[in-house]
Amino acid sequence: MSDSNTTGQIQNAGFISLESDKSDWIKFADLLNPVEFKTTALLDLSQGAMKKQGRINLVINKILSPKAFMAKTNVSLGGRLPKDVSLGLIRAIKHFSDSLDKNAWLFFGYIEGKTRVYILIINYDIINTSIYALKPKDEEMEAFFGRVVNPQDN
Repeated sequence: MSDSNTTGQIQNAGFISLESDKSDWIKFADLLNPVEFKTTALLDLSQGAMKKQGRINLVINKILSPKAFMAKTNVSLGGRLPKDVSLGLIRAIKHFSDSLDKNAWLFFGYIEGKTRVYILIINYDIINTSIYALKPKDEEMEAFFGRVVNPQDN
């Protein structure tokens, strides 16, 4: 059963563990033209206390290294906290996010299968964690991947 937050059994966003080495990523990082780097990954499919993983086949079309990725975080915070507490939290969250992002790798590609499911993966090398987001059907390809890569060209 699926809902608006899932594609089949896969959540639209979650944790993922790439089964490839950084030495493989470096070969394909920051190239101008799309590539076809095939690898596998483990998805965290856990629900509540029930721990579950699933292996998927990936085709990565574009890899951006930390020096090319250069993300910048903007933080806003709402709620009932006093203004000075909110401002302190914003500074702390921004510092943490910027620390993660300066060592992050970004991957664009798709999950192989009967139907291609487009995926964006961010690997936070500094904390050994990767997170993915799937392209929803109602989002345009160029809007999801930007001008970085068009996997349909491969």
